[in-house]
Amino acid sequence: MAEQENKIHIALAFDQNFIVPFYVLITSIFHNNKKNNIVLHAIAAGVDNREREKITRFVQENQSQIYFYELDKANVDALVLPDNVHFSAATYYRLFFPSLVPADIKKLLYIDTDTVVVGDLAELYRVNVDSVPAAAALDAKISLRPDLGISTKGHYFNAGVMLINTELWKSQHILEKALQFLNDFPEKIEWADQDALNALLQNNIVQVSNRFNITFYDIPKYLTRQEFDAFIKDKVIIHYTTQNKPWMMTCTNRLRYIYHYYLKLSPFATQQKYIDFKINKSYFLKYLKVRLKEFLIDNGVIRARTTASDSL
Repeated sequence: MAEQENKIHIALAFDQNFIVPFYVLITSIFHNNKKNNIVLHAIAAGVDNREREKITRFVQENQSQIYFYELDKANVDALVLPDNVHFSAATYYRLFFPSLVPADIKKLLYIDTDTVVVGDLAELYRVNVDSVPAAAALDAKISLRPDLGISTKGHYFNAGVMLINTELWKSQHILEKALQFLNDFPEKIEWADQDALNALLQNNIVQVSNRFNITFYDIPKYLTRQEFDAFIKDKVIIHYTTQNKPWMMTCTNRLRYIYHYYLKLSPFATQQKYIDFKINKSYFLKYLKVRLKEFLIDNGVIRARTTASDSL
């Protein structure tokens, strides 16, 4: 599966509501992958031609390429969507990419758009997937899913970052099998197509380090801001899973500052950090509670107290 040297094919799926996070993500990719030849493959549902032209210009300004693909919404509209406010139908689009991109693309790196890239993607792209349809990191929150056939820890993966072998994905009919699973077992679906993929790809996937997909549950609780800078030095992709999105005022993800850093480097640099500002007493108190806890952590109060109590 030899690819042109330094060429990395990346698949991204988003809709109009995720335009800003999309720009933040690709800004972070360009910033940290200047030695790589980045080729983006995008499904941009509901994004008009004028916006696509703006995206194309920005990508080209960063010496990269982008190709847009159309997907019939009927393919996903009938699929079960979990009762999670941070999910949209766009989560299913990743299933279709191997069938959409040109056949000569043998490897495709799929990345969710609620992420930022903080390192060189070449190491991940070089992972050997010659004998499997995909590579992914384990999910830090979900360890057991007996209903999916996962009864031992260390087998459930997070599909938000996947290195896909497009040929095996197609020849093993992963798309068709996943759609069939979603239709046959809607009662088992908690995390959309991620559940279907986990049920189908057990023992048929390469596990990679969580450095390539740091989720909310991978983040240490009591690090200070300065310690977080050291924590991310060897990381490659930060994934803002759960409802704790960095564009929400009450986000408790301590790595949200990284998203805001790339927001300032993006074409949306003048946009406010948060999209949900409310002049509401209860909401403001919740915001203050989150920030006060972080202030106490950054100044060693909470950790000092925790350490002292642990030693008793």
